Amino acid sequence: MINRGIFLQIVVADFLERARTYAYFMTLLVTIIVSFLFIPSNEANYGTVVISGYRGIYNSAWIGISMALSVNSFLSLVGFYLVKNTIDRDIQSKVGQIIGSSPLKKTVYMFGKFLSNLLLLLSIVLISFVMSMFMQWIRGEEKKIIIGDLLLSYLTFIIPVMFVVASLALLFEANNILRGKVGNGIYFLLWSLLLQYAFTIQIGPIQLSSLLSTEIIYNMITTDYNQLFPNSLLKVEDGIVSLDQPLNTFEWKGVNWNIGLIASRVPWLVLSMFFVIFASRVFKGFDEVKVTSKSLWKRRKKEASPVNSWNSLTKLRAISPIQIKYSFFHHLHAELILLLKGLPIWWYMIACIIILASILAPVSVSREYLSVISWLWPLFIWSSMGVREVRYYTSNIIFSSPFPVGRQIILTWLAGVFIAVVAGIGYAIKLVIIGDILGLFAWFIGSLYIPSLAFSLGIWTKTNKSFELIYLSIVFVGIFNNLRAFDFLGIMEGTAKSIIPIVYLFITVILLISTFYGRYLQTKS
Repeated sequence: MINRGIFLQIVVADFLERARTYAYFMTLLVTIIVSFLFIPSNEANYGTVVISGYRGIYNSAWIGISMALSVNSFLSLVGFYLVKNTIDRDIQSKVGQIIGSSPLKKTVYMFGKFLSNLLLLLSIVLISFVMSMFMQWIRGEEKKIIIGDLLLSYLTFIIPVMFVVASLALLFEANNILRGKVGNGIYFLLWSLLLQYAFTIQIGPIQLSSLLSTEIIYNMITTDYNQLFPNSLLKVEDGIVSLDQPLNTFEWKGVNWNIGLIASRVPWLVLSMFFVIFASRVFKGFDEVKVTSKSLWKRRKKEASPVNSWNSLTKLRAISPIQIKYSFFHHLHAELILLLKGLPIWWYMIACIIILASILAPVSVSREYLSVISWLWPLFIWSSMGVREVRYYTSNIIFSSPFPVGRQIILTWLAGVFIAVVAGIGYAIKLVIIGDILGLFAWFIGSLYIPSLAFSLGIWTKTNKSFELIYLSIVFVGIFNNLRAFDFLGIMEGTAKSIIPIVYLFITVILLISTFYGRYLQTKS
């Protein structure tokens, strides 16, 4: 039986190790920025929670609920990818084999990893809680800070979400299929559904709210609003809402806290424990290869054969002089092979179907849907750029080769650009057919921007998850919601004629410079 003190030491050590990472620091920084932006000033040209042209006065009740909405939306996605590496770190560092040979039981190990995930998420939530008090003070509309209103909002609406995210990340890691890129994509789709569809389920006397609780929060706000303005036409908007004029304000008294509301959140805590237990059953442990006595006997026999013996000396010939021959195109071909290695035949077949459909479909369908799909399909190819050296421990080999910064960076980037051009060539041909030269220019800038973003994020964060998360967020949150600032494809009306393609060209140059500098620092470390 493992000592309780040792178990806690394992949890704390795992937490501290991950709390020192660049990804954790960046998540903290982005959380602070999101907290600041989600409570906009009255002079801002956007709103985040808008009820028929109104918002609540920035008292503790309104800020607590606003922060609950923002933190749940942000951390339920970013937090999952942040903590979904705890088992993988043990596998990559070979610590897993040591753990597998120790008396530590799988259930105890998995609960320890779950607690580590939860601590990491709760530490970010704590920073957000401090920011909520700071934002009420800095906005200055209501000086009195009621800690109870803020704290209850966090405990009731945010903490259950963090429990579920921590347990789901562990469950996805425990399964060999969900551990990799497939699991990342599935979770993003699940998160999108949770964000779009929120409803409360009544099971007998038990009420189960949605995970993010958006329907409960908006129902309480709109009920109080209707009482204040019974003749007003109700219109609820959230996210980034553009404003033509400053919002009016009303005083929202806060959540009507009751046992039923709190009880509707408890099932999510129970469900998270079920996920952890199920993960411990699914997890196969760290035994990668099972060596049978027969295979072991064959291996020993081969090692003892005269061919491999020191007694069988062969005649040594003079070593020929080294001839260094370099081919730019051979190197580019090798980079393409590395990026495309392991893709099944059906992947190429679907890519060809998307290209043909982009050419043959109506312009509106090709522009609004197929252009986006064509550059979503190679997502996991681009996400490996800049990460392979760390994942496969080949950094010393790559960095000791001639010109590891200039030559290697340029050719890997060109391979990524080539994949972007080929994947989106169908939409490009469609633009040529209809004579949209500016649209073709914007498309070309997009083909440069995507691999630049992937390569820079891969080198600086050393993980493929950062690009996958940011790129999917740009597409689904930005482009699919018609936010022009995110339209690197140039598919929205008027984007190709605006300055946005030039802005993305400038961003691409900045990303490439950061890529070169990041690789330079890697070669010196």
